[in-house]
Amino acid sequence: MILELLQLVIIFIITWFVGFFLHELWHLFICQQYGGIGRIRLTNHKGISSAYCECDGCTERFLFKLMGGLGTAIFLIPIGIALFSIYTPLGVSLFIVGLVNLPYSFYEATFLDRWNKEKYMKWHYVLYGIMIMLGLIITGQNIINYLGG
Repeated sequence: MILELLQLVIIFIITWFVGFFLHELWHLFICQQYGGIGRIRLTNHKGISSAYCECDGCTERFLFKLMGGLGTAIFLIPIGIALFSIYTPLGVSLFIVGLVNLPYSFYEATFLDRWNKEKYMKWHYVLYGIMIMLGLIITGQNIINYLGG
């Protein structure tokens, strides 16, 4: 059971990073689709390394902010559901990362340019935590079955 739990945690961490970069690539794609020049930049906020897509000249700023999370969610959630019974750690991880991106896309589109960076980052971590817990509740039975319960 310990090895299965460790496997679940490791795959979730890897999936989180893949989903994170997919999120930024969606931003980059939308930026370029609507006439902008985009680039992915590395940053550090209070000791936490991260990356973000910077976009100049995009004619659809709201869509640029919205589609990072929405595109990632639309892509990952169905794949995660399809993999629940085939390989539970990957299915659960993809589903949860997609689920986190769904409300985050609307959060990002609404508050990124409205709030200062400190307030935005604080609430984005709160939203992540809530959505990860919700994802664990939704996929709980799959996890329990995988762990042999």
